[in-house]
Amino acid sequence: MDDRVRPGIYRHYKEGELYAVSGIATDATNPEPGDLPHPPQVFYATMGEPPVLSFRSIPQFLEEVDDPEYGYKGPRFTFVSACKEDVS
Repeated sequence: MDDRVRPGIYRHYKEGELYAVSGIATDATNPEPGDLPHPPQVFYATMGEPPVLSFRSIPQFLEEVDDPEYGYKGPRFTFVSACKEDVS
């Protein structure tokens, strides 16, 4: 797993919605990262019911955004906690 992304709760910069990251997916038929036709993906779900599963590439998940509409410049997702119970 990419050590910059760990399982846990992350806050998205838009409106502060929380997402649970379950891990990074690789190609089950070819687990060597250098041989993948597509880069590994970060899988995450909304914290609501029912949860909605989404994914982004690792660079996209970790990228810095500059969004004048929201008056924000910083990381797209910010780590909040390692488990759901710690979210505040």
